[in-house]
Amino acid sequence: MAIARKREGVLFELEQILEVLFAYRIPVYVLTFLLIVAPFRYQYALVHPEIIFLAISFSSLMAFIYLLNKVTDTVEDAINVKGGPIARAARLRTFLLALACLLFPLPYLFVFDPRLLLTYGVVALLGFYYSHELPFIQNSFRLKQVLVVKNAIIGLLFALPPVAVQVAVLAERVSSQSVTDIVALFCVFFTFGMLRDVRDVEGDLVADIRTIPNTFGLRTTQIVGTALLGVYSLLVLPLHFSLFSTLGVVVALGFVWGSSQHRGVWFYYANLLAGIVFLFLLGFRA
Repeated sequence: MAIARKREGVLFELEQILEVLFAYRIPVYVLTFLLIVAPFRYQYALVHPEIIFLAISFSSLMAFIYLLNKVTDTVEDAINVKGGPIARAARLRTFLLALACLLFPLPYLFVFDPRLLLTYGVVALLGFYYSHELPFIQNSFRLKQVLVVKNAIIGLLFALPPVAVQVAVLAERVSSQSVTDIVALFCVFFTFGMLRDVRDVEGDLVADIRTIPNTFGLRTTQIVGTALLGVYSLLVLPLHFSLFSTLGVVVALGFVWGSSQHRGVWFYYANLLAGIVFLFLLGFRA
């Protein structure tokens, strides 16, 4: 028993280290942001550093949403996370860190382009009520408790800001490419948010969070994920076809069909690392 507890403690500590190394998913969002906004990807971003600052600003907003979600997931994380939810003593520190992530980009956005504050505010509000109960509603609930809405919000949170910045800073108008980018990103992040729910089936049920995996089962989840990646491929591959891009879709499908409730945290972090490497390398292709 003591050995089992010690092993669980070590695994929890390693998971916390991984959380720090992946910096609350910020690398994923920065790379996604640059790939969508910069016409020549990294080459353009290096010549126009304001794009990098915008990527960091909106990535900080995503860190706020992620950290706030960790603070509020007390019921489900007691089951989903081996070490339990964030310790009571650490909740205040985590919330203050989330608040700092929310506030520090505001001066830059106000000076650079105040129009972006509207997008920033909408995403922040949506992310807040994703984790916090809606106000002025009897028998209130969190948006993440609603079937499909949970994953739809994740898709929108990742898809909307880079395309909004692209329109505001570069294009000055909404184009068919902007719509394509939003739909493609939405499909990808809806899928991976849904797959993350596969591991959290038990805790989500206890917390009254309805997800596609705990409502329809693993096989339906995998079929939906495959269909969404198919839509992504139809939108993206004809415009950016290469062996490398095709390989990325194949690896993503491997993640879809390899997911299960019994996969450890390492499976998800390995796939997250693969996604970061893929996005990073893709950024060098003009």
